[in-house]
Amino acid sequence: MRGTVALASLLLIAAAESAGAQGYQQFTRWCFGDASPEQTIRGCDAVIRWARETPRDTGTAFYNRGLAHAAKGQLDRAIDDYDQAIRLRPDFADAYNNRGLARRLRGDEARALEDFDQALRLDPDDVDALYNRGLALTGLRQYERAIAEFNAALRLKPDDFDALAGRGAARRRQGEIERALLDFDQVLRVRPDNVVALAGRCAARATLGRLPPALADCNEALRLRPGDLPALEARGFVLLRLDRPDAALTDFELVLKAVPRTASALFGRGIARRRTGDPPGGNADIAAAIALQPDIADEFARQGVSES
Repeated sequence: MRGTVALASLLLIAAAESAGAQGYQQFTRWCFGDASPEQTIRGCDAVIRWARETPRDTGTAFYNRGLAHAAKGQLDRAIDDYDQAIRLRPDFADAYNNRGLARRLRGDEARALEDFDQALRLDPDDVDALYNRGLALTGLRQYERAIAEFNAALRLKPDDFDALAGRGAARRRQGEIERALLDFDQVLRVRPDNVVALAGRCAARATLGRLPPALADCNEALRLRPGDLPALEARGFVLLRLDRPDAALTDFELVLKAVPRTASALFGRGIARRRTGDPPGGNADIAAAIALQPDIADEFARQGVSES
C-alpha cells in the first residue's frame, strides 16, 4: 500500500513538473517571440520572476517587456525596464535607442540625446539612432547639427523617407521653408501616407500663408495617425491663423496632455484662450511658454501669429 501511495505521489509530482515546464515554454514564446503587448508583458514577467535564463537573456526579457510597455503608452515602466536591460547588457545599443525614444516622448530631449549618443558609440552605423538623434537635436533647437544627422542617415540609407522628412522639419524650424517643402514633397511623392512629412508640410504651408492646403495636410496626417502630436500642434497653429481659436484650443490641449512642457503648444493655447474669452488663463500659458523658451513670441510672429 505504501509503495502504491509513493508511486502515485511521484506521478503527481512528475505531472506537475511537466505542466510547469510546458507553461514556462509558453511564457518564453510570449516573451521572446511574436506576441501582443499584453502577452509579451505576461511572458516576460514570468521569465524575469523565475530567473532561469542567463543574465544576457534576462536583459533581453526586460528589453522586450519595455517595448511592450512603450507600445501601451506606459513610458515610465518602459524606461525602468530599459534601465534593467542596460544594467544586464551594457553593450545593448537597441536598449539605449529605445530608452531615448521613451524619454523624447516624455519631453526629455537632453537625456534622450545622451542615450542616442551612447547607441551610436556602440553602433556608429545605426540609421535609426542617427534619425532619432536628429529628432532630439531638432527638439533642442540645434538645427544645423540635426540636419547633419539626417544627412548621415541618408548617406547610409538613401531611401530613408523618415530621415528626409526629419531633415525637412529641421529646415522648417530653422526658417528654410522652401527647402523644407522640397524635402516634404519628395517624401510625399513616393510615400503619400508619411505622417511626418504631412505634418511638416502642413506647418510649412501655414508659415507661407497657404492655409487651406496646410489644413488639408494636417487633417490627412491625423486621419492616418490620430493623436499625432506634431500634426495636432501644426493644425492648432493653422486654426489660429484661420481665426478658429476654439478648435485650435482643443488641439493644443491634446498636445499638452501628452507633453505638458511644450513651449509652442503652451503659447498657442495661451493665444487661443485669450481669443475665446479667458485672458487670465491665456496670460498664464504665455508666461509659462516664455519661461521655457524666451523667444517664443518672436517665433510665432515670424509665422504670422501675434499674441493678441
